[in-house]
Amino acid sequence: MALENAAFVDGLVITNPTGSDSISQGDDHIRLIKKVLKATFPDADAAQSLFPPSGFCASLTAGSLASGSTDKMPFGTEDFDIKGEYDNSLYRFTPTVAGKYYIYHSLTVVSPYSVSDYAKTLQTSIHKNGSEFKTLTLNMFPYNANNEFGSSVGVIAASNGTDYWEPFAYQNSGSSVTTVGGTTSNFMAIRVA
Repeated sequence: MALENAAFVDGLVITNPTGSDSISQGDDHIRLIKKVLKATFPDADAAQSLFPPSGFCASLTAGSLASGSTDKMPFGTEDFDIKGEYDNSLYRFTPTVAGKYYIYHSLTVVSPYSVSDYAKTLQTSIHKNGSEFKTLTLNMFPYNANNEFGSSVGVIAASNGTDYWEPFAYQNSGSSVTTVGGTTSNFMAIRVA
């Protein structure tokens, strides 16, 4: 029987066994396939997928961010949503599969142009079940009028199958700033384990 010596799936030869091989040697081939599958998927204790079973990406429409309050960001345009778990009217991701997720939120604004705004902050945060979970704060640079300035935050976190995640932002320049829509401002997540 033509029996290869494979350690992983990519080592299996698709033309084996050949039509002229003895049927009595078929059990050797079955054992090889089992060995290769166990080596390739050593921790598989449930159905496996080669693609992430949960995730989405949403972008922002240009708008404004008020000064002095923490506001949920309206990421209303879904670029993709693998399982329909992102609500683009509540701006909320509720993964229905328990696991670990990489969750990312970026926001770009037009920097204010005033010396008094120097060292004021732009802050992005990810909230879990209505409470702040992870935050990143950056200073705003006011000296170049209309320059875009951004803040982003990402985290790998456990989600239990009912937890929900939302994007928030805060700035304290003293007046509203313009948010930049499109690909520079995103809210996204993907299951990683």
